[in-house]
Amino acid sequence: MNRTPRPFPDVTKLPSYHYLSVDNIPLDKREPDDFQPRAQIRKLFAGKNIKCRDNETIEEFAEK
Repeated sequence: MNRTPRPFPDVTKLPSYHYLSVDNIPLDKREPDDFQPRAQIRKLFAGKNIKCRDNETIEEFAEK
């Protein structure tokens, strides 16, 4: 018996929040907390795609 994978967002139905069926969830190379805002903003800061006091870019991120 295998574990049930975590819910995976269905980006084709945005802006509504829906999740993919358990049968369609990708299982390979999924990073922990990949959809958590804190993890995403850290990736942006690490890649220097966003700066600390760049309010416009931070607002765009928050709207996503």
